[in-house]
Amino acid sequence: MYRHARRALATTLLFATVLPAQEPQQSDARQADAQHASELRAASSAAWRAKDFRTASDKLKQADAIYAQLGDSHIGDRAVCCRAIVHNEVAVGEIETAFEWFERLLQLAAKHDSAARQLDDAYGGIAGAANNAQGLESQHRILERVRRMVQAQRQPKLASQCLHDMAGHSAAAGDLPGMQTLYQRAIRERQQIGDTVGLGWSLNNAAYENIRAGRIHEAMKPLAKLFDAQCGGDMTTQQRAVAINLASMHVATADDRPRRKVVDWWWKRAKTAARSDTPFVFPPDRALRHALELDLLVQPKKARATVQRGAKIVRDANWPDDVKRDAYLRLAEVALEANDTELAGDLCDRVEVPDGPCRRHLAARRATLDAIVEAKRGDAEAFDEKARAAVDAMREVGHRSALQATFDALLATRVRGSKEFEQLQREAETLRRTGRPGGFGGSAMSQNVGTLPADSNDHTVVFELSWDEDAEKIVVTDRIGGSSKQLEVAWQPRNVTFNGLGLGLLGGYVRVDSMRYGGASGASGLPGMATLDEFGNYVPISTAGVWQVTRNGALKFEPRR
Repeated sequence: MYRHARRALATTLLFATVLPAQEPQQSDARQADAQHASELRAASSAAWRAKDFRTASDKLKQADAIYAQLGDSHIGDRAVCCRAIVHNEVAVGEIETAFEWFERLLQLAAKHDSAARQLDDAYGGIAGAANNAQGLESQHRILERVRRMVQAQRQPKLASQCLHDMAGHSAAAGDLPGMQTLYQRAIRERQQIGDTVGLGWSLNNAAYENIRAGRIHEAMKPLAKLFDAQCGGDMTTQQRAVAINLASMHVATADDRPRRKVVDWWWKRAKTAARSDTPFVFPPDRALRHALELDLLVQPKKARATVQRGAKIVRDANWPDDVKRDAYLRLAEVALEANDTELAGDLCDRVEVPDGPCRRHLAARRATLDAIVEAKRGDAEAFDEKARAAVDAMREVGHRSALQATFDALLATRVRGSKEFEQLQREAETLRRTGRPGGFGGSAMSQNVGTLPADSNDHTVVFELSWDEDAEKIVVTDRIGGSSKQLEVAWQPRNVTFNGLGLGLLGGYVRVDSMRYGGASGASGLPGMATLDEFGNYVPISTAGVWQVTRNGALKFEPRR
């Protein structure tokens, strides 16, 4: 129980003089009380870990009573107690008591910022109670009550969070119109109060729930608004979530004949991404590839115009040359599929093969397309020369799946008078009879991990990925801790984790799978047959500069000076 000692000392001297109050004794008593409150909080933590939530809550209430007697200097301590009591009372099913202590915390937050900092966490406890409530009506009733409370205490961010969470419950219950209305209200409120982080999550979740429900057109507006904002450098906290939504959006439309509205939506995202210089999670050329693919489904007879539209975006894009080269080759492939030999040849001519770990792979891809162009032109001698160069280069790369794809592309085109065609057939058959390669195991390590600066943000640079020409290895450098790791260029898919950065590698191409600086993480193996397309969100390691990895796992290219 709360112990309070107060001593009143009044000593009257002969001349009726009152001595000063004995502050040291009072100070000692206050310190003893504060120490006792601290001990109660420690005991409550132990009870919480033991799942004795009732005992934990009782001890916290005793501590709060002591802090209340000690005055405003302990408002922060009281706020911590209130926040923890909310969680404990929710855990024992006493939602009414949890509301009472949440209300006390709101009143403390109105007095001091140190108490306000506990509000979000305490709200999480109430929101947890709503999650566990049976039925949508009960869930909404809890959150509506919280909303009234926080509105009365002028906490607009929490008020809009209630709408956001209510929308999530409506989505889970299948009430899609209700979900849509609640998200729209949350988005509108968050715009009005300038809550950009909350706004980003409401836009993201509205898009996610609509995609999941097959409501593609309802997902387009919030997803476009958020993605375009991120390309401009705003609302970047949700970049990884948006990348997942964009990928899901593409899958939802790729298996069916999309409407023109959806195709135009992707072209607009491609153009926005091409102009952006913001670090990206969704690869800069991926929106273009999706727009190209879907447009060809809608108007297959206008492939030339579609490819030319894509080529203009690539030409004007704010992308490193290595990314542009890859995009031009993909556009050339589409042109060849449409039998537009002239356009395919022009696109291949734009690709100069650079030095670096992707050189032979890129050279083999270009030579393959060049050979097909020559075959369609009827030049057997040129076809033989280019086809042999493509096969030899890809064989030296050593990636079986890529070599098989090279053979398949070359043998799909016949040219009269070729002296190499039958030999290519024999080599392809031999390759098919060989066993498939095993996958690489994952590797993980950590060394010299530093501490992120207190003022770091989503796009603080944490790692760099570069090419060591002398060692012929990829180098991962920890810009915070100062350590580095060299990675072999092996043309089989594998996962590597270094100081919390999770990478996927395929030869000289790399993708960021996860980013948790300094965190414990593992790295699983990958099957050996994955192709570059299946590998996903890759970028080529370049000799022209370094790829910077930011705190939220985004990538940005920094040219060498």
